[in-house]
Amino acid sequence: MAPQFLTFTFPWKVELLYSVSKRILLVGVLALVVSGTGARADDKDGKYAVRGAGAQSCERFVSYMGSSDAAVKRETVLIYDAWFSGYASHVNRVAEKTYDISPIVSSIDMLNLLIQQCARNPKALVETIAAGVLSGLAPGKVAEESELVTVADGENKREYRRSTILAVQVKLAAQKLLTEKPDGRFGPKTSAALMQFQKAEKLPETGFLDARTLLRLVLK
Repeated sequence: MAPQFLTFTFPWKVELLYSVSKRILLVGVLALVVSGTGARADDKDGKYAVRGAGAQSCERFVSYMGSSDAAVKRETVLIYDAWFSGYASHVNRVAEKTYDISPIVSSIDMLNLLIQQCARNPKALVETIAAGVLSGLAPGKVAEESELVTVADGENKREYRRSTILAVQVKLAAQKLLTEKPDGRFGPKTSAALMQFQKAEKLPETGFLDARTLLRLVLK
């Protein structure tokens, strides 16, 4: 079965500077996440080599994803999923006080975000937009190792870090939607509170913690 891609609008804008001489550079944010100082790991002219799938233009990437050829689309998913997962893993390795830069565990959900932002910035390199996506997700990062737990609702299943579930519950409690003490365990009361949040935000009222609901709650 071909993967289904969600639609999600980031609650921020990916701000870019475009320069032929300096490629396309993300404005500061990821450098701050990684180094804590704003220092960049590039050459004196602000250039750096981009390897693999990230060196492709967003226009080409989105074109491949929109192909009517199922084999082309499947191969594109495999290639860019692997590349983006590796890219995020490197950020996890070098970023300060970071176990996982993203509160989203699902690689397909991550790829969805990359596709959406690339569609809005067709002239950018995929790597530039990948950096922007991770920068945007960083406020919801997992700072320390936390076990994976499965949130399920019928056929819908997603894995999240327990600390992410806890962060969701804290947010819901702060809005007086969750009355029980946050404990990092996703149960019926958390689901009911989440449904109230989804209703207020005009999201599908499922009570399920999908990527769209998670980001709206944790990053807004």
